[in-house]
Amino acid sequence: MKAIVAFNDLNLEILEYGDTWSLSNKQVSDGFGVSESTVREQKRTGEYVEGVHFYLSENLTGNAKQTFWTKKGVITLGFKLRETPQTILFRDWASDFILNSSNRPLDIQNVLADPRVFAQLALRYADEQDKNKQLKHRIEADAPYVDFARAVEVSKGDIKIGEYAKILCNKDKSIDTGEIRLFALMRELGILMSNNEPLQKYLNMGYFRRKPQTFTKPNGERGLSLITLITPKGQVKLAKKLIEAIKAKNTPRIKS
Repeated sequence: MKAIVAFNDLNLEILEYGDTWSLSNKQVSDGFGVSESTVREQKRTGEYVEGVHFYLSENLTGNAKQTFWTKKGVITLGFKLRETPQTILFRDWASDFILNSSNRPLDIQNVLADPRVFAQLALRYADEQDKNKQLKHRIEADAPYVDFARAVEVSKGDIKIGEYAKILCNKDKSIDTGEIRLFALMRELGILMSNNEPLQKYLNMGYFRRKPQTFTKPNGERGLSLITLITPKGQVKLAKKLIEAIKAKNTPRIKS
């Protein structure tokens, strides 16, 4: 049996699978906000077990088999994909959603046989609406971060902090910054030290990378220095904190 469950602005068709539930490949990709090809590639390269993380089923045309992800598969996939607010949100939803007596898929015979089911459905609908409102508020609050996270997905890996400032900058959304201002802000927030080198804890977490770079002195001698690069992980993890700080600085203050 199947049931329609709302997540954000999506209507997900939940299927029963053993003692748990499953979702089609397309609905999983929609939930995480990534392409189907991304999910297929992750399935191809990851350590996913058929019958545990996913299963295959004949489609209606009887041609190629369709992939369905189990709850365990969806959660595991969520930890493998690049983290964005949407992937985290959908992974958390999958972790919390459980098929039980109150939300197990119903067929029309169940509803017609017991009028009390209508009351249960109404309560479940109200609960889902409340959850949807909370999710909507959270998505709206994270909107600038979501836009940035999507941009990072097509970035070229480790970049200089000056390049990062250009990606972050969005004057239409009050996110106005440049290289010098971003360096100053990162020092102010305790991300960089006074010499513009990242704190060791951020290096340990993989947010930054120090890359050797050669240079030539005026006398012709060759020297070696280290430049600071911010990794894709650091770009995403620090984005929300930096965006909020930039917007706070750019918000006009009312004089008393």
